[in-house]
Amino acid sequence: MTEIQVWVLISVFGATMLGVTTLSASMIWTATHRSLQAVSDSMRALGDRMDARFDAMDTRMEHLDAEVAAIAKRVWEDRGPRD
Repeated sequence: MTEIQVWVLISVFGATMLGVTTLSASMIWTATHRSLQAVSDSMRALGDRMDARFDAMDTRMEHLDAEVAAIAKRVWEDRGPRD
């Protein structure tokens, strides 16, 4: 092999390594981005579910408060004034 052929082989090998490195980095970045997006979507869905459950709990507490107020009013009205 002549010196020129050796330099050509070195250049081809270097270009191949650079291409493989670039492709690998791109694939890793894409996979990481998709994974982070999936985690973000899951967290958003979890937050929405928690908000819905908290709203349902608030509604239940409001109904319970109204029922307790009605019971308390009925109990204290039945006793009448203590003289």
